[in-house]
Amino acid sequence: DPDQGAQRKMTSPQAGCYLYHIGPADGRRDLKALGIVGGKVREVTYGKLSATISDCPVTRLSIMREHLITHQQVMQEAMAENTILPVRFGTIAEAKDGRSAEERIVEKLLKPRHEELGAVLEAMQGKVELGLKALWTDMESIFREIAEGNTEVRKLRASALKDASQQARMAVGRAVSQALLAKKESEKNQLLLALKPLADDMRSNKTFGDRMF
Repeated sequence: DPDQGAQRKMTSPQAGCYLYHIGPADGRRDLKALGIVGGKVREVTYGKLSATISDCPVTRLSIMREHLITHQQVMQEAMAENTILPVRFGTIAEAKDGRSAEERIVEKLLKPRHEELGAVLEAMQGKVELGLKALWTDMESIFREIAEGNTEVRKLRASALKDASQQARMAVGRAVSQALLAKKESEKNQLLLALKPLADDMRSNKTFGDRMF
């Protein structure tokens, strides 16, 4: 019975538990990293799954360097031995209705999603997630390419030389901005096309600023 796999050493009903990741309940890990507020990192298990946790007050954690590094260190130590499913930074389970935070993690997460999370863990075996940021290092060259190679920009620039009004300058600015977005999309697609055969799955995130594409 998977219920027998649930740990019975629960914290007091008033305590909260910070969640780092979900992994297999293999019983082999002895994590040495300290938790978010210095507590001992441990596991609560149900069936074939475990949730790695540490005691933490039920509060909104600030996104400070110390907290982020601690969160990452706990996951990195676990990843050295097993495939894990990371939990979003700042996720804290709280005690409620006379049930401790650990009991609620079992009842609300590990038990009802046991098959789903187990299947995802199996699918992730032997894989790693990598993030890629690509940025231009010489924006002067990028804008020069746009000015020389984009027909619409060339026309508007020539027109602005004859008509030095604010409206003409704004038209040039809009055209350059649109051309920059098109160039970003084109170079992003070329890069992802080269990487796609190496990946099981990919996702594009938002870019920020002129340099990142």
